[in-house]
Amino acid sequence: MRQFIILLGAGASEPFDIPTMPQMVDEFEKQLKGEERSKWKEVKNILTTSGVKADLEAMLTVFANPMLVPHDLDPQIAYYLKLSNEELKIIDITLAKNIENKIKKYIYNTCNLKKDSQERKKQLNTISTIYNEFFKILNSKLGSSSLKILLSKGMLDIYTTNYDRCLENYFRRARSELKSDEIQLDEGISLAGYWSPLYYKSPDMNVNRLFKLHGSIQRYWTDVGIRDSESYHEEGDMIEGDEVVKQMMIWPFRAKPIYEYPFSNMFYEMREQLRAGSPLIVVGHSLRDKALFDILLSVADEVAEKGRIGQQAKFKMLLMNPDADKIKKEMLEPIEGFVTTVPDKFGTEKGFQNLNEILKNF
Repeated sequence: MRQFIILLGAGASEPFDIPTMPQMVDEFEKQLKGEERSKWKEVKNILTTSGVKADLEAMLTVFANPMLVPHDLDPQIAYYLKLSNEELKIIDITLAKNIENKIKKYIYNTCNLKKDSQERKKQLNTISTIYNEFFKILNSKLGSSSLKILLSKGMLDIYTTNYDRCLENYFRRARSELKSDEIQLDEGISLAGYWSPLYYKSPDMNVNRLFKLHGSIQRYWTDVGIRDSESYHEEGDMIEGDEVVKQMMIWPFRAKPIYEYPFSNMFYEMREQLRAGSPLIVVGHSLRDKALFDILLSVADEVAEKGRIGQQAKFKMLLMNPDADKIKKEMLEPIEGFVTTVPDKFGTEKGFQNLNEILKNF
């Protein structure tokens, strides 16, 4: 059992100039020229006419599936895109692949640290300032004597659906600034640079653990194993002798990989920690991820059932999101009795003040 389970969504990275998926579409469109731009606008118009918000997620779904025949599509994709029974105009495979690769590279660059040294320094300072304040608030609830001790004791399991590495950079800097080699963030990476759920240390080893539920901009499936690399790679590239097969990232509306190895292992670990009674703090997440939602419902059902038969069980969840009350009302009705809301943006002075007050009675 961990002192806290933390789940981070896009709203937790937005203060660091990492845009959310819906915010990226207009910026990306400006980078396209000629036939690519024309096809992009054509698809965008088809989706909009069908009643679908043509954000980067929807556009990536189309260009990753250029032969959009409804009865051949994953049901979830077909339902989301609201396609008619008629075939969508076939997109040239090569053209679609080029646009798909450009979208992925754009996401990689957008989710990475700023390239300009001054902008990167400013970004890292913001990351440190905001996460320092966030963890200090958690520390006041736990009663540790300092932020350094909180981070050194390794009492946190952190899950995120974000691709970026803001949190990893925060821990790296905190280890240096607080002068403590005991501040660790276990990412499940071996000394040889391979990633696997098997490489995570157990919860009783006093190490903070980070689980990237949808993958990371720095992880790649290779013909040997999953590699961690700070460079951008495409299919066929080599990472220290291993051939890249694809990026280890779950792209929008690809539900199936979530339930397959290695992603399924991370979701399983999260469920087990919640079943053990670890309180869950959700920051900047919409909870529209079906796999996450299924976990919350299953744990809540188990807690309710134990309560009915007189057994003791715990489940607490705090949701920090500007739309927290709306999400609770519209999506979390089956578990609303377990949910406390903080309807504020992460990283703001007002949001942190409210979080601090609400945590006192959480």
